[in-house]
Amino acid sequence: GLVDGAFEGWNIHQEGRIALVNPSFAATFGYTPEALIGRPVLDLISPDCHAEYLANYPAVGPAIRRTTAVRRDGTCFPVETSCRECTLDGKPARIAAVRDLTAQHQAAADQLVLSKLESTGILAGGIAHDFNNLLAVQVLNVDLVLLTEPLGAEGRRYLQNAKTAAHSAHLLTQQLITFSRGEAAVRQPTHLPALLKQAAPPALAGSTVRAEISTAADLSPVEI
Repeated sequence: GLVDGAFEGWNIHQEGRIALVNPSFAATFGYTPEALIGRPVLDLISPDCHAEYLANYPAVGPAIRRTTAVRRDGTCFPVETSCRECTLDGKPARIAAVRDLTAQHQAAADQLVLSKLESTGILAGGIAHDFNNLLAVQVLNVDLVLLTEPLGAEGRRYLQNAKTAAHSAHLLTQQLITFSRGEAAVRQPTHLPALLKQAAPPALAGSTVRAEISTAADLSPVEI
């Protein structure tokens, strides 16, 4: 009764065949307990691991091993088995506890993905800082030209557009830095018509499309 109610899967095998199992063991492999009685143990082990299992099977005494098991539907999954000798009906047998390691392996894989994302974030933050420095040099030179050179209205408009694009790029790099640190994005009240008029020209630069922005006069600021 105690073995039948255990959460961990147990089986007793004799001469390479399953003699007794508890419900947890059968459920792990997708069978009913009755369907497993008399079945060869090798049926539950991946063919790639048969040679290793047969080489270790004669071992005397307790043994803990990891191998790849096979469910009834053919899917493979990692397990840890803990075996020791016993007797059944007066004959030598072995009792084995089997633990499904799928969740443990998935957790390790998830942690690896998180580590890679963290590394990517650090790299993105470093690149963003360097890019910000280059933008600062560009804006400074544009400002110097605006201050020192006699320019017509068209020339000033071009340089002002360059400054606006650099400012937008600066905001983008700030977002990358925020992402790299794992911080929450900072929201602030923003007037949408002004944002649209600022964002549309750079987005359409180099195309033959002309933007016409029409907004209501009483739009409230939104947090973005």
